[in-house]
This record gives sequence, C-alpha cells and structure tokens, in this order.
Amino acid sequence: MDAAARKRPKRRWLRVVLAIFGAGSLGIALVAWGLLRTPGWYAPASVPQERLERQSIRDRLVEAEQAFTHELLHGEPFKYHIYEKYVNEWLAMRYDLYPRIDEVVAPIARDPFVSIGDGRVRLAAKYNVANREAIVSADFSPTFENGEILLRFDGLHCGSMPLPNVLRAFDLDRSVDLDRNDAWPGSPTIAGSLLEGIRVGSHGWWQNGGVDYEVTNVQVGDGVLTLDVTPLARQARRSRH
Repeated sequence: MDAAARKRPKRRWLRVVLAIFGAGSLGIALVAWGLLRTPGWYAPASVPQERLERQSIRDRLVEAEQAFTHELLHGEPFKYHIYEKYVNEWLAMRYDLYPRIDEVVAPIARDPFVSIGDGRVRLAAKYNVANREAIVSADFSPTFENGEILLRFDGLHCGSMPLPNVLRAFDLDRSVDLDRNDAWPGSPTIAGSLLEGIRVGSHGWWQNGGVDYEVTNVQVGDGVLTLDVTPLARQARRSRH
C-alpha cells in the first residue's frame, strides 16, 4: 500500500472530527444566542420625560382604584379590567409611585414587563446570568376552578429558550399557605406551589370602602385580564380573618 492510500483513512477521520466539532460549535452558538437574545415581545415601558405624561400615569392608577371602589359601593356584579399597557406604565413609574418599594420587594431584576394574551400572563425582567444580562420570563395560565382562581405555571424561559425542570433543579418549587389578610390587608387566601398550581381564594375585602367581594371568574384577553366581581356586605374597617 502506497503512502497516499494510507493517508486516505486519516483524512476521512479528520473530516468527521471537524464536522462534529463544527456542528457542536454551531449548536453551542445557537443555544447561547437563544439564551441571550432579547425576545421581540419584550418591550418594557420607560419613564416619560414630560411632567404631564408622568402625572397622567399617576392619575390612571388613582382612577383604577377609584373605579373598583365605586363599583363595589354600587352593589351590583361588574367586570374589572386590568390592562397590560397601564400595568407596564405603573411598573416603569414604580419608584415615583412608591419610593420605598425596594424595602418591600427586593430588586433582584431590572426593567420588569408584563404581557397578557394567548391565555397566559407572562412576567419578565432583565436578570444577570453568568455575568451576562438576559431576559428571564415565567408564564402563568389563570383559570377559575372550584370557586378559586388557579394560577398554573407554564414554564420558565431565558431569552427565547425554555428552561425545563428548572424548578426542581434549583429548588424553586416552594409551597405557599397564606390565610386571609396575610399577604395584605383584606387579601384572599393563597395556597399551593408552582408545580401544582397556586390557588387564590375568591373572597377578599377592599379597604377603601370596607366592602367584602367575591371574584366569580377570570378571563385572559388580548392585552387585558378581566375579573368578574360581585360585591358583598359592607363591613367596618377591622381585621377580616
């Protein structure tokens, strides 16, 4: 066998190794791109420069609270709409609206964003992953079952890549069991876990007006979350356990 014939098998193996290495490098590059890219749906609001625009956002928050109070005091069942656009404006203005918010909720991420649609509510923010800033998001599907609001966890994403089994791997599937008033004054019961679903009780108490209420349904629309609410008896401002 001449020298040229002996070199052919080596060259074939070299081509195979290079092909595998190239495919592996391409795969790693695609995964890194998927993890670190900014998804097209991620568009957090920014704080307006104009004072009048900032005041309008503050006014909308006050109007939203007053509208809920007015409907409760009216005493008839009503639909209450929570709009994605307004929620994101309030999130952008959170330090103007609540200057001490970091003392209540630790700032573990930046530029939070809420997306509502396709039957789910998506919570997203910028988070440092391996010294790189990435968009991390969690999806929840709200439904109304057995007289409660059920929040089903539909997955966690980094960039545009799903992160399977991350809850168990990082011990994030913690249980919660809160009685009425434990989360905030007048709050409903909240219990469950991410994997099993978080159940939010239908009965709550609204401080502004002192009215008990019951949520009877929840619907996810395009950019809006709608709650069906029935006012109950008006009560004095006291513990609602």
